Amino acid sequence: MKRLFSLAVALVACVSTQAVWFSSAPGSVDSGQGYWVSADESPGGNSVEVWVYKNGSYFAYGNGWGYASAGGSTTDYGVQTVTYEAYSSWYDDWWNYYGDYTSTTVNIIQPNNAPTIEWVQNPGSAQVNQWFAVQARGTDPDGNLMNVIVWREWVPFAYNGGGNGYENYTDANLYAHDSPGSVTFMAASLDSNYAESPVIYHTVTITENNAINYNSTNWPTTAYMNQGITFSMNVTNSGTKYWGGGHFIGMRDWNANNIYFPSLNGWTPGTTGDVSFSYTTPNLPGTYPYNFQALEHMVEYFGPHFSLSVEVINRAPVNPTISSGGVTQINLGQSVTLTGTLQDPDGNLAFHNLYYAAPGGNFTGILSGTPSGGGYSSISTTYTPNAPGVWQFRTLGHDNYDWSPNATLSVTVVDVTAPTVPGSLSASGNTTGNSFTLNWAASTDNVGVTAYEVMRDTTSLGTTSATSLSVTGLTQGATYAMKVRARDAAGNWSAWSGILNVTTPDLTAPSIPNSTTFSVTANTTGNSFTLSWTASTDNIGVTGYEVMRDTTLAGSPSTASLSVTGLTQATTYAMKVRARDAAGNWSAWSNVVNVSTPDVTAPSVPTGLASASVTNTNFTLNWSASTDNVGVTAYEVMRGTTNLGSAAPTSRAITGLMPGTTYAMKVRARDAAGNWSTWSSILNVTTTALPNVDSDGDGVSDLIEQQLGTNPNAAAQADTNGTNQLKIHRPNQ
Repeated sequence: MKRLFSLAVALVACVSTQAVWFSSAPGSVDSGQGYWVSADESPGGNSVEVWVYKNGSYFAYGNGWGYASAGGSTTDYGVQTVTYEAYSSWYDDWWNYYGDYTSTTVNIIQPNNAPTIEWVQNPGSAQVNQWFAVQARGTDPDGNLMNVIVWREWVPFAYNGGGNGYENYTDANLYAHDSPGSVTFMAASLDSNYAESPVIYHTVTITENNAINYNSTNWPTTAYMNQGITFSMNVTNSGTKYWGGGHFIGMRDWNANNIYFPSLNGWTPGTTGDVSFSYTTPNLPGTYPYNFQALEHMVEYFGPHFSLSVEVINRAPVNPTISSGGVTQINLGQSVTLTGTLQDPDGNLAFHNLYYAAPGGNFTGILSGTPSGGGYSSISTTYTPNAPGVWQFRTLGHDNYDWSPNATLSVTVVDVTAPTVPGSLSASGNTTGNSFTLNWAASTDNVGVTAYEVMRDTTSLGTTSATSLSVTGLTQGATYAMKVRARDAAGNWSAWSGILNVTTPDLTAPSIPNSTTFSVTANTTGNSFTLSWTASTDNIGVTGYEVMRDTTLAGSPSTASLSVTGLTQATTYAMKVRARDAAGNWSAWSNVVNVSTPDVTAPSVPTGLASASVTNTNFTLNWSASTDNVGVTAYEVMRGTTNLGSAAPTSRAITGLMPGTTYAMKVRARDAAGNWSTWSSILNVTTTALPNVDSDGDGVSDLIEQQLGTNPNAAAQADTNGTNQLKIHRPNQ
């Protein structure tokens, strides 16, 4: 893995001008001596990493942003050469990858000689509170001595570095122990190769010191703050130390660490005298210790400590009062004048304050006054509350140590100012037909608007703290008069806003015209009829209809009927209707109802009557075809007054006739609607005559006999009138 990394670093190293280097690596070091090895890289780019390997094994790693260092301490033994390799990698500002490599060696050589240590000054004993000193000396035969250290009771006490490399002294500070017993000192030396000398020990025995004795004559135990007090004591010295030809004794104030000599110079051994110390008590109440100690010849001998406690008492400021000049209620926006007074029996009043507390709030300072002295303070200010309610005011003070009691009063602040009238009313979301959102511009108030009341026509919709309200439960296509007013926390109402008329949209289409109720009247002319239907219903009202004839708009009546004109006879029309309301909502189309116009036009009169194939008993009647707006369906033929019924188009065989008889023929045409044309002009057709022969001699002509044979129901009768003419009676003629 390391070889792969080395190869990768070598491949990218050619593009970099930076290098990794060993910032710490000794060229040689004694066997067993600890030493430090570190490598650094600072390409000035982005993230940097440094790896250090020792004899091919991982040793240290470091990374950073623009700089990296990796290192550590180690110890090697035996004479050898240790190889260290350093690899680095980083990215430039364009996040291109770079790397570098370097190596170094450390030679492990012959071991170093450790230094030695010895006591130079080490007293065996000392009295309680007597100063004494100890001194140690270190020596290094190799000349690389670094320092000498002395410990007292296993705690570092004195240190001395430098020196000439061969010899060094360490003087322990003067020390005085305050109780009988023993004190243990330790000493050792160290050379620059971190080789240490053995540790040496020495114990000093501390004995009692009875050279100086004293007792108190005046020790106050209580006092007020900043009060002057005096401590007095009687001192007896039995010591033998002299300085300047006479005995020298003093008293030490242990609190201030000062030494006083109140007329004790020159005292001889065995002398007794009084010593006094004057103080001013602290400016903070509490229990304070005072410690004293007698000494002989400045620093040679000390007497035992003498301690006492003084309770320092502070008298807190008293008699606070606060006044508002008798004012207990004001309107919001008005001011109140506040005056606070306070007394301090100690005369050390530090400050005097006035406070306010808004309704439901905490006290906050209004005015901080600095007393002018004399133990009395009076401060005054004018304050304007900014919210309605009951305001609390109080005054109190503080001397250098304690608070006074507080004095409190209440002032009720009344809000009498109504909010401004809401403005800019508008409606939004008015699309469903049964609701909309009423919006308005916020009102302002000297304190704050808490609610708005919305009125719809004469109905209150309640209150809201927002500047909009969803108005629901409405009727489509209805107009509502909307107005708003504002209220503050004090219950002051603004005037009503101007009215905004909001009309809800009509989204409900009329009912579909019922095709089962459609009726057609006046359908007799063949070119028009009147279509009627049951009126549609609507949530608001139907305003009109559209009537469709096939794919053509036939009309837009406002009522439930329409005269449909311009039609063609004998034609079927697909009729449908839909309804519309005032909002333009259309119903769906009704079902289609088919209406047919009547055919009231008769065919043309048949013309061109002609006979053909006339015999003594029949002929064929022909005529030219009639015309009709729809079509001729039949013809009727009349022979004289006898209706021969319908005939095939344009011809009719007329049979059963009498020879030599003239017949009046006429024709009329009929269409499918039953319309008859008028009768055509009469065509007289005469059948051919037969000869009047009586071939059998029976007195009846062959013609008569022929007819009788044809109609056996006929009978010949003699003419009773003697005309000898035969009448032939045909029952059906």
